[in-house]
Amino acid sequence: MHPSVVRQIHASRIFHAIRLYPFMSQREIAERVEADKSTVSAIVREFEASGLVERTRGPGTGPGRPGERISLSPHGGLLIGVHPRPSEIRFVAAGLDGNPLGTLSRPMPSAAADLSQAVSLGIQDLTGEIGRRPMDIRAIGVSISGLVDTEGHLAQSPNLGWHDVPLRKLLRKTVKHPLYIGNNSNSAAIAEQMFGHGTETDNFLYVESGSGVGGGLILDGSLYRGAAGFSGEIGHIKVVPGGRPCRCGSSGCLSAYVADHAILRQLQHDGVDIHTPAEILARAEAGDKVTLATLEEAGNHLGLALANLVNLLNPPLIVLGGGLARFAPHIMPSLRQTLSAMSMPAPLRACSIEVSTVSLEPIPRGGIALALEGCTSLAASEDTPW
Repeated sequence: MHPSVVRQIHASRIFHAIRLYPFMSQREIAERVEADKSTVSAIVREFEASGLVERTRGPGTGPGRPGERISLSPHGGLLIGVHPRPSEIRFVAAGLDGNPLGTLSRPMPSAAADLSQAVSLGIQDLTGEIGRRPMDIRAIGVSISGLVDTEGHLAQSPNLGWHDVPLRKLLRKTVKHPLYIGNNSNSAAIAEQMFGHGTETDNFLYVESGSGVGGGLILDGSLYRGAAGFSGEIGHIKVVPGGRPCRCGSSGCLSAYVADHAILRQLQHDGVDIHTPAEILARAEAGDKVTLATLEEAGNHLGLALANLVNLLNPPLIVLGGGLARFAPHIMPSLRQTLSAMSMPAPLRACSIEVSTVSLEPIPRGGIALALEGCTSLAASEDTPW
C-alpha cells in the first residue's frame, strides 16, 4: 500500500477519534486508533498547523503536572448540510465535530434548473447569520430524496417530481466548495454512524420511514453504495406478492405498507379521519384500536423484510429511524414476533435492534454527515481538511 494511502487512513482514524472523544492525550489517541505514538504525534502536529485541533492542559491519568489534551478547534472550519424538500430547502451549518451551529429554511424552487442559485444564496445567508465567511466552509453535503448515482446524477425523485437531473453539474454553476451528494436515507445512515448508535460498530443496517422507506448498509466502516450508487432501497423489498400498488410503479413493496402515507391511507380506508403522521402517533398513544392494529400490521411486514436481511447479511445491529423510531413502541412487538419466526436462529441471536435518536432531532444531520464523511474519507485526498 502506498505510504500516502496509509497516512490518509491514519489521519482519518485520528481525526474521528478526536471528534468522538475530545480531550484525549496523544497516548490515549494512539491506543484508541491502534497506531504508534510517533505516527499520532506527526499527524496531530499537521492538524494543529492546519488549525484543526488545539491543545489544552487537563488532568492526566497519573501523578504529575496536567497533560496536554487534544480537541477539535471551533475555528477549524464549517460543514454545510443542504436538504431539498418539496416545500423548502433546509440548510444546516456545523463545526467539524458535526454539532449544528445554525439552520435556516428557504423556499424550494419547482424547477431543477433554479436549485443552484437557491442553494448558493441559502449558504451565503446562513454563514452570514452565524457570523462566518463562505471561505470557512470545508465541505457541503446535499441530502436529497430519490435515486442518486455515484456521480451526483439524480435519476428520479418522486417526492420532488424530478427525473434525470444532472444535479452535480447544476450545483457546480454556483457552488465551488467540495461537494458531496447522496440519497437522504443513505445520508441518515451515515449520520447514525457518525453521531448515533453506529459510532461503536463498523457494521450495521439502518432503516427509516417517512415519505417512503429507505436505508443504508454500513460495511467495514463505510456506506455500501452498490455498483452505481443506488443501494439502500429497502422500501422496495417485496413483502406481499401482487399486493398494494407502490409509488415506484410496482406492487407489494414494503413502502406500500410501512411508509407514513401508506399507514395514513389504510387508516382512511378503515374510516378514520386522519391526515398527518403526528395524528397517527397521537391516536396510537391514546389506545385507538384501529390505529394500533394498522401499526401492528406494518410491524409484521417490516419484520418480514428485516428477517430476509438478517438471513442474507447477518448484521450485528439494526437501527430504526425516522417514522419507524417514532412508531417504535407500537410496531416493535409485532416486528420482533415476525422477525423471530422468519429469521434463522443463529444470525438472529447475533443481531440487536436499536431505535435512533439522531433521526428524531429537530435539526437534520444527514447533509452534515455526508459532508463530513466525504471530506475525511480515503477517496477525498484532495479535499481533506488536513
